[in-house]
Amino acid sequence: MNWEHGKLAFTLLLGFGLGAYYTQYVIEKKWQSFEPFHYQKNTIPVNLEEQVDFSKGSEKALRSTVSIKAWKSSKKESTGSGVIVDTNGHIATNYHVIKSAQLIEVELHNQVVLPAELVGFDEFSDLAVLKIHTDIPLSPIVFGNSDQLKIGQWVIAIGCPYHLTSTVTKGIISGIGRDIGILKNQLDNQEFTDLIIESFIQTDAPINPGNSGGPLVNLQGEMIGINTAIASESGYFEGFAFAIPSNLVLKVVKDLIVHRRVIRNYFGIKASNTKNPFFYKKINTNGLEISSVSLNSPAFRAGLMEGDIILSINDKKIQNYPDLKQKIASFSPNQSVTLKIFRNDQVFEIKVELEEVNSYLQR
Repeated sequence: MNWEHGKLAFTLLLGFGLGAYYTQYVIEKKWQSFEPFHYQKNTIPVNLEEQVDFSKGSEKALRSTVSIKAWKSSKKESTGSGVIVDTNGHIATNYHVIKSAQLIEVELHNQVVLPAELVGFDEFSDLAVLKIHTDIPLSPIVFGNSDQLKIGQWVIAIGCPYHLTSTVTKGIISGIGRDIGILKNQLDNQEFTDLIIESFIQTDAPINPGNSGGPLVNLQGEMIGINTAIASESGYFEGFAFAIPSNLVLKVVKDLIVHRRVIRNYFGIKASNTKNPFFYKKINTNGLEISSVSLNSPAFRAGLMEGDIILSINDKKIQNYPDLKQKIASFSPNQSVTLKIFRNDQVFEIKVELEEVNSYLQR
């Protein structure tokens, strides 16, 4: 009887052991062959940057980039960068680079140094236009469309930091429509701070003192912004830099060249991103809620009202109030724009005819 019990016990133990071993073997095999449904082998490169060519865009834009020296007195020198915008010798840069300058010099990509004259400036956008006179063939920058930018796309910053000409750095677009309040502190007349346009492109491409006024370009070498400022407590690059969108640059530069001043639009509202919970339940997008409408303004005459939520302008989505101001500034006075509006649970369109701001504001 004991022998029979022993055989039974041995058989049971052997069965349990073999069963456990087989179960573990199957589990390990299945786990080794398991692949998450969203993963595919050999489709994602180990180093994405190895697949990106920065050289073509850099080479193209470098020929359009210049170094600028501005003397505000016999001993005080300001340095920055600029970008050639046409074959007639016009150069765009930041106003703060040449502000109050008594003498301005420009160094081309081929190291030729030429005197430059100030054509005009706009302190509300921190832009200025210079002109050089030369028989040397110039390579104007190609303007890109800053309204088509996407967060995360590659960009190249070009300029002359620390007197180092033709310096190239790379990064991505980190944000769009940034208002950092820097231009208000630079404004001579604080009465007109509402005319300031701050809707910067934010990038992590390293930008340092001397880069101001140089181009921010895409991989094709098209200028999508002008490098303007850094967010830093030390005065040196700490991870955040800002550029003026190219569409605004183009409008301001054209006005300064043709009219020697900026023909600025008047719209007549104040607004901020809406916090209306009913709006977000109905519309799955950002919206800009109007907080006030100026009497007899273009917005007032078009029928815009306090509480209206702006969805887009000419089918272009609005990020925030600075973004709206930048887009409005890119149009010409007397031009009609179409706003998509949310009001009383309905979406409809309103046409607004822009007009030039009163001439005394330009003084």
